[in-house]
Amino acid sequence: MASVRKRIWSAANGELKTAWIVDYADNRGDRQRKHFQTKKAADSFRIRVEGQLQSGIYRAAANKMTVRDACISFLDRCEGRNQRDERMTRKMLAVYRGHIQNYILHSEHGVGDHKLSQFTTRSVGDFRDRIRTAGVTVPTTRKILATLHSVLEHAISQDWTATNGAHGLKVIGPRGEGSKKIEPPSKDDMRAVIDVADESLRLTLLFAASTGARAGEQWAVRWGDVDFAKHELHINRRVDVYGEEGAPKSVAGVRS
Repeated sequence: MASVRKRIWSAANGELKTAWIVDYADNRGDRQRKHFQTKKAADSFRIRVEGQLQSGIYRAAANKMTVRDACISFLDRCEGRNQRDERMTRKMLAVYRGHIQNYILHSEHGVGDHKLSQFTTRSVGDFRDRIRTAGVTVPTTRKILATLHSVLEHAISQDWTATNGAHGLKVIGPRGEGSKKIEPPSKDDMRAVIDVADESLRLTLLFAASTGARAGEQWAVRWGDVDFAKHELHINRRVDVYGEEGAPKSVAGVRS
């Protein structure tokens, strides 16, 4: 439990100084101490920290670490995973960097200076509303919040905070706005495009139309993936814009 005590001391000029101190043991059993100018402020903090300790959500670092600190640490970890080939492509790393630098840490509508202890679901909701007002689309906003969710999960794993304010937060846009269903071209339209395409593009279009392979999967196909006897194509890898090969994004992506 936390306790409040009054401290009186003399400054160098002989003036008497007064402060109210809250002493408590954190979730790791380490002693913590915080100073306040008034007893009311000290009591308010004591009640809050006792509630957090009782519910198991108190983290000492949450009062020191900011969202910016968590983002920097998260990107460092992602870079390490990329170097160790731990399911982190350069493309995904670039996406994370873009979301963090261009939105989460934006000088106007970003949240980089928020302390983790004060970064609540409401804070994330306000951030969502600001970037939507700035013109960010619903699909992009959802992706940005997904990155922020990953940053906060990283902060939890480092014991810097106990809660993820981005968890379960929804992004609702106007009716009809959002990811559009992709409508494939008709056979007639496909024939018209193939007829006017040069030899290289014609081969690419015919291959894609015949197999249903995505662009990244198509460029990763090797002769060993083609079974001429069974007239089958085996999809078991993809390649990204950096020329790096990897497995398809899901188990269902491996197919024939």
